[in-house]
Amino acid sequence: MFIVDYVDYSFPKEISYFFAFLLILIASVLDFFDGFIARKINHTSKIGSQLDSFSDLISFALVPSFLVFDIMQNSDRFMEMKLSDGSLIPYISFLIIP
Repeated sequence: MFIVDYVDYSFPKEISYFFAFLLILIASVLDFFDGFIARKINHTSKIGSQLDSFSDLISFALVPSFLVFDIMQNSDRFMEMKLSDGSLIPYISFLIIP
């Protein structure tokens, strides 16, 4: 999303969101195959485990959080929401890292 926004401002936001979703999907597939191949050939290391956890944090926590923040920031509906009426719970629960 941020790459597309900075490269060419003529893209609509929907295409930027789709591109970001596509990159997250590609990251999940590559993350699966990376771990699968490492276990299959029995080649694991402590640094590999740490780097995998770090890339998971970026790909599946930080980037989606930025996406939700951008969607909420550019949404008129978000400005009408209040924390007391419970309408922000889906957004907030998405940002919580387990």
